[in-house]
Amino acid sequence: MKIKQDKTLFRGNFLRDAAQRAGALRLRLVFWASGVVAFWAGPLLAATGPGEIWVSPEGNDVGPGSHAEPFASVGRALREAREWRRLKDERAVGGVDITVRGGTYYLTEPILVRPEDSGTEAAPTRIRAAAGERPIISGGEVLGEWQEADSLEGAPVASEGRLWVVDAPRVGGWPVRIRDLWVGDRRAQLARDAKGMQFRRLLEWDKEAREGWIEWPEAFGGEEPGTLEMVIHQL
Repeated sequence: MKIKQDKTLFRGNFLRDAAQRAGALRLRLVFWASGVVAFWAGPLLAATGPGEIWVSPEGNDVGPGSHAEPFASVGRALREAREWRRLKDERAVGGVDITVRGGTYYLTEPILVRPEDSGTEAAPTRIRAAAGERPIISGGEVLGEWQEADSLEGAPVASEGRLWVVDAPRVGGWPVRIRDLWVGDRRAQLARDAKGMQFRRLLEWDKEAREGWIEWPEAFGGEEPGTLEMVIHQL
């Protein structure tokens, strides 16, 4: 029995020394009635906080997404968090915090949030603004330098001398079709021939063909107006 105890104590001392060196083992003492002492070694799981992913307008989506080298988009940060969870990365054990720095983020595609991106109650994914900062996620596009134009093909005669033009932004080589135009925080009004609520009456409406007729607007003169948008206001 004495030899067995000595061997067991030697084994325990060896494991204890290894634990002290590695800093990653936990020792548990188990006592039996026979008086023999045995040691059990298991992994030491320290409580971890959420993994951090940073986003900044000055960032780069090919970077690591750290505080010093943030990503440039929230979508890229979500994909990184998704990859952590898929690979069971230890950084996602306590959840994932995506911190977005102040500034404006212009979207070139929708931000896709999948069900699995939520994480769990104990380890959620949180998207939050950096302390004291105000990020803005915008679906708009900044237009370039406006230039005054004396005339424009297809424009009404009455608009001459009051026209400004700018090159339309392109995505994938195609010009973006602009429906809304904002000047600062004010939404600009599209060019129109009616004043206020003084709309023209429909002369005829074909329900089957979904076609309608109105009087020819005087502002167009005798020229074809090109692309038009008709707004039908039903009272």
